[in-house]
Amino acid sequence: MSFRVLLCCTLAATLVAGCGQTEDEPELGVLTQPMFNGEISDASYDGVVFLETKQTEEESLSCTGTLIAPNLVLTALHCVTNAALEGYHFTCRPDGSLNSTDVRAGTLGGLVLASNVKIYLGSPVQYDARAPAAVGMRLFGTGSTQACQGDLALVQLDRDLSLPVASLRLDRMAVWKEKTTVLGYGETETGNNGGLRRMRQVEVLDVGASSAADSTRTAAPRTFVVGEGPCKGDSGGPAFSDETGALLGVFSLNTADSCDGVGTRNVYTSLSPFSQLILDTFEKAGAEPVLEPGSSLDEPEVKKKAPAAACAMSPGGPAPRGLALSLFGIGALCLARRRRG
Repeated sequence: MSFRVLLCCTLAATLVAGCGQTEDEPELGVLTQPMFNGEISDASYDGVVFLETKQTEEESLSCTGTLIAPNLVLTALHCVTNAALEGYHFTCRPDGSLNSTDVRAGTLGGLVLASNVKIYLGSPVQYDARAPAAVGMRLFGTGSTQACQGDLALVQLDRDLSLPVASLRLDRMAVWKEKTTVLGYGETETGNNGGLRRMRQVEVLDVGASSAADSTRTAAPRTFVVGEGPCKGDSGGPAFSDETGALLGVFSLNTADSCDGVGTRNVYTSLSPFSQLILDTFEKAGAEPVLEPGSSLDEPEVKKKAPAAACAMSPGGPAPRGLALSLFGIGALCLARRRRG
C-alpha cells in the first residue's frame, strides 16, 4: 500500500505559489487545510515561532519551530535542508527505513546555509522579509538523509529573543494515551497568515522504540504518533505534554491523503533519543536547558546521564508484512517563485 508524499507549494506572506501553476495562471496561491479543528493560540505559546528557509533562489520553505533558549530554536530537520520540493511516492516502514522506487523520494539533502533560515514572530506573523526577528547563525541536525527518521534539527540564532522558552523532556519518550497540545502555523484559507493554531487534548496513539536496535513496533523508532490535528505547513511544530507542559517532539509527517478522518496518523520525532545532540547544542550556544519537572537528568550530571544519540537512525530489520506506514505529507509549505520565460 502506497500513498503520495506531497511537499505542497503554496503562497505565504508576499511570496507566490508555483506548485502545479501554469504560465497562464495568475501568480496567486490559495492556502488550505489549517490544523484540523485547531483554535488560534494565545500568548502563553509566544515562544512558538515561524521559520522561513530559503532553499534556492526561487524556492523557500515555511515551517514552525519552538524557542528552547533565547538563542535556540528546535524544528524538523527537513525544514532546514535541501529537501526535494516536488511530490514523490514513498512509504516508511515501521523500522524507520525508507521504501521507494525513486532515489529522490523521501530523501533529504544537506543543511542549507544557516543565514538562509529566518525567524518571524506573532500571530498572525509579523512578516517583513527585510527585517526578520532573528536569522540563523549555526545549524545542528541528526545527520539523517531521509524523511522517515531522525527528523530533528536546532537553529542557533544571531541574537537573543525575549520570549518564553520551552521546557524539555529528554529522559524518556512520550507514553501511550498521553494527552498533548500540538501547535503549528500551518496553512490557512486566505493569502494572509491565519496565525499560530493549537489543538489540545491530542492523544498519543502509538510510540516507537527508543532506538533502532530495539524490537520493531508499528511506529518507527524514535517517534510517536497522534491522530487528527497537525496538517501541511505545521512541520517542526511542537507537541507539549498537557500534564507538565514539557516539549516532547516535533512534527514530521502526515500519513494519509488528508488531515482528518479515521486512521489519520501524524508522526512526531521524539526529543529524548536525541538528548545528547540537544544538550551538546546548548553548550555550543552558551545556553542552559530547562528540563521537565521531575526529570532524571539532574544538574550538574545532566550530560553524563543523557543517552547518546546517533547521527542518523539505522534500520532495525525488515518490516513485518502489512505494517508499512504510508506517508502523505511532509508538513512544510514550499514557497516558490518561478521565472517567466
